[in-house]
Amino acid sequence: MTPFFDYGIGWNFSGRDTQPLSSLGIGLRWEQENLTVGVQWGIALIDNPVNQGTWQDNGFSFFVLSKPF
Repeated sequence: MTPFFDYGIGWNFSGRDTQPLSSLGIGLRWEQENLTVGVQWGIALIDNPVNQGTWQDNGFSFFVLSKPF
């Protein structure tokens, strides 16, 4: 298990103001010699008015990391 805290600021080239984001959550990670797979679920600590209802907007994400060399 991997608990996490995440914070960042993003912007777009359309001239909109910056929007800080932060979350707190937990994840599961499986590691082998050259492969790491993980899933994470988090809760937003700052409300995001541009939430589009995607899995990522609802706090779920996954990743696959390969190190072939």
